[in-house]
Amino acid sequence: MALKLGYTTGGSLYSRRYRYPNHFIKLDNLWYCTEEMANLMAMYKSTVNHRETIREMQPILPLGFGEPLNLGARL
Repeated sequence: MALKLGYTTGGSLYSRRYRYPNHFIKLDNLWYCTEEMANLMAMYKSTVNHRETIREMQPILPLGFGEPLNLGARL
């Protein structure tokens, strides 16, 4: 599951197993996690991917951005 989400099998999973021991179990040399932890990891990975997408977008500035403000004008 972790590899399909794009996690490495090293440090990040080790730290999650250490922080949340009730959500992981080892059977026959394979680690399993609860459905709740799998959903949490998937949502976090999705958030990280969305952040990368937003960083790559071109900024869109509002109309009149950078023009001097006229604070003394009456409307």
